[in-house]
Amino acid sequence: MFSLLKRVTVNDSVCHGEPCIRGMRIMVSTIINSLKGGMSVDDILLRCPDLTRDDVDAAIAYSNRG
Repeated sequence: MFSLLKRVTVNDSVCHGEPCIRGMRIMVSTIINSLKGGMSVDDILLRCPDLTRDDVDAAIAYSNRG
């Protein structure tokens, strides 16, 4: 799981410091909200071709960390 979490980056100059995937401007919250809204992982990957399945898994792991 730790290797997945390394895909999540936080940078004050990117998306106002919100957690993003691999320094891209794709926020973890966007991925999680898309999943909660009923999109499948495959739907997300089609809409964001720069993402990988591991990136989505990283967003899920990040949102579930405690």
